[in-house]
Amino acid sequence: LVGPAVTPATAARHATWADGLITVNQPADTLRRVLAAYRDAGGRGPARLQIHLSWAPTEDEALATAHDQWRSNVLGPPVAWDTESVEAFDLIGEVVSPEKVRESVRVSADLRRHAEWLHEYVDMGWDELYLHFVGQHQAPFIDAFGEHVLPQLAATRPAATGVPSVQGVAR
Repeated sequence: LVGPAVTPATAARHATWADGLITVNQPADTLRRVLAAYRDAGGRGPARLQIHLSWAPTEDEALATAHDQWRSNVLGPPVAWDTESVEAFDLIGEVVSPEKVRESVRVSADLRRHAEWLHEYVDMGWDELYLHFVGQHQAPFIDAFGEHVLPQLAATRPAATGVPSVQGVAR
């Protein structure tokens, strides 16, 4: 069983029973605290991180894709919990700026930058990275990351438990 957590307190509770931990990308200091809480409380199973990504041949396209597809997902509680319809999410999403989306989605046309971000997560100690491309056109993303990004991760090792794993998550 894998325990999902977005806070250090929840991660620490999961350490007592879960076979692993999973969370989603957040600010780096929050991720460090979540992972440390899990490990410090005795969590020994793999620590998994889902990372929301947007890549396209140009920066403008990458940001436009992230904004179009992910703007309703940056809403926190209580808005995210109390909104009852797709139409309401769409309406609320109209006021979300592209820069606000950039706070929760790794957006870049630069494949080297994406590789650097992934290295940072591995260096933090995350054992498995789940890559979630937020766009609709998966094939170009898979081809670009398969050719240019994933090979750069083959030689990395996380701080905590062994060989990292990078997995793609199609939307």
